[in-house]
Amino acid sequence: MKITKLILAVFVLLGWLNGLIAEERTFQVGPGGSLRVDMRTGGSIEVKGSTANQVNVKWEIAGRDMDSIRVTAEATGNQVRISTEKRGGGGSSIHLWVSAPSRFDLDVRTLGGNMSVMNVEGKIAGETMGGNLILTGLKGDLRMSTKGGDITLGDSDVNGKVSTMGGNITVKNLAGNVDV
Repeated sequence: MKITKLILAVFVLLGWLNGLIAEERTFQVGPGGSLRVDMRTGGSIEVKGSTANQVNVKWEIAGRDMDSIRVTAEATGNQVRISTEKRGGGGSSIHLWVSAPSRFDLDVRTLGGNMSVMNVEGKIAGETMGGNLILTGLKGDLRMSTKGGDITLGDSDVNGKVSTMGGNITVKNLAGNVDV
């Protein structure tokens, strides 16, 4: 355990010296919980369903003002919350990777950036103010939108709505009733 923490610390230090901050958190949960992500900094996010009873969050922050971005990841019971905020500065980017139980509700919001959600069953909601949405292998209720990007929805059994104000929508292998 101490060796793992030491290796992670060295990785974070090397990343920081090369203009990159990388961190990871893991929370033990069960199916049927919820994940809420609020990226007030903007940034890209990928969420994948898994068979594990945990939520694993990894992030990378890059750029000249990377120290100005703060990431908070916390869990209360079966609910996990992730948020990002910027304390001044600019010229930085953030990317989140999240693995959650495949039966998990999602509410994911970012001020700008691409969003990918794969292999999740539950209430799935989200919005990006400017980025593409890639939605595959979903089941349940779906409410996703982008203000300026393309949407790809495929291989899913969902009911709900997807919308874009400035992009194309591609749908393939879809069961359910979705307002596009």
